[in-house]
Amino acid sequence: MNFNLEDIENTNKVSATILLIAGIALLLMFVYFIMPFLSPIVLFIAILFLFYPLRHNTYVNRLMWLVGLLFIVWLSSSLIGVLTPFILAFFLAYILNPLVDILEKKNIPRWTSSLTIMLVLIGLVTLFFMLIMPIVLYQFRGIIENVSNFIVSTVDSFKQGTFFDTLRQSGLPVDSIRESIEKELPKRLDAILKSLLEGAFSFITSISIVITQLLNIVIIPFVVFYLLKDFPIVLQSVKSFFPEKRREIIASYFNKVDEVLSDYLRGAMIVAFIQGIISATVLSILGVKYALVLGIMTALLDFIPYVGLLISLVVGTIVAMFSGDQVTGKVIGVIVMYLSQKIFENTILAPKIIGDKVGLHPVILILSLFVFGYFMGFVGLLVAVPTTAVIVMFVKLWQNKKLSVISTNDISI
Repeated sequence: MNFNLEDIENTNKVSATILLIAGIALLLMFVYFIMPFLSPIVLFIAILFLFYPLRHNTYVNRLMWLVGLLFIVWLSSSLIGVLTPFILAFFLAYILNPLVDILEKKNIPRWTSSLTIMLVLIGLVTLFFMLIMPIVLYQFRGIIENVSNFIVSTVDSFKQGTFFDTLRQSGLPVDSIRESIEKELPKRLDAILKSLLEGAFSFITSISIVITQLLNIVIIPFVVFYLLKDFPIVLQSVKSFFPEKRREIIASYFNKVDEVLSDYLRGAMIVAFIQGIISATVLSILGVKYALVLGIMTALLDFIPYVGLLISLVVGTIVAMFSGDQVTGKVIGVIVMYLSQKIFENTILAPKIIGDKVGLHPVILILSLFVFGYFMGFVGLLVAVPTTAVIVMFVKLWQNKKLSVISTNDISI
């Protein structure tokens, strides 16, 4: 019986196909049985192992990048507790790096300026938590009590007014409405406002506990020091991880993001610090209780446009109503102060310190606050402005690139 070469090749292809199908089936069975022991790390390595020979294919290359990014997101979320000191250290180094660059231009070695800045920062933070934080916590409890008293007095005055007479003339069931208001409204309002303020109180308390613990860990100041000292080297090392063909393009994008974030973060921190000092000083002059904690609250909430002003104004007004005599004058003074501060910030502080690189339309700004606040809570409100500014920047770059391509095509035609 004679076999030609073509028949042998066909037989080999069929055999290889059968073996491949059998191997895939056995692999799926094996994965099924060891599924409880699988982890994203194992799956990530397996995907890279399978796709690596085809890495030059465009779609496979993009798929590998997507898998890598998803793996980084998963790994970061899983190790967030471990990475918190390093994230804090990198944030501090990023904020303080321009100061080190300025000192370096004056022929001061980076390690000397980095060490000096780090020691000054540790001293300031330590003094704050030893001297000021106990006063802040005490005053914050006083604000919570004042808000609760305000709710009770407001509901009492509401029940004794002419509101129910108007409802009775309209033919509405006044008795049931009165009973609901008397029983449910005080409890619900008190619970809502208390939960908000106690949530903020626990947030501040948890921050103080975390930072106090972190300060006791030697690794954080060391990490900040070495990051500051070698910040240009760190950036160059990060840049080397990207493909050489796209390294310059990615670096240009990072530079644009750095321009937006650096202007906003450092400028917003300076503006918030100024606003906090102004608030605490003016409130003290007006004779409003808890001026220190109200000033700190104003500084923190200054990072949240519109919403921060509204919360500071409402809380400051309520506290002014329970700050002794001349209540009307104090309330008017608080309202005038916060509105004047906002005008002062929008017309002088923000244009001079932050600049116009983060300028966002009010509608986009409010929408971003709602979206980020919904998904990330209070932290989302804090990061809404810089994140939205970066997204808008990329959209503008994409539009400019698209317009340039269209204009080039028109010229060629």
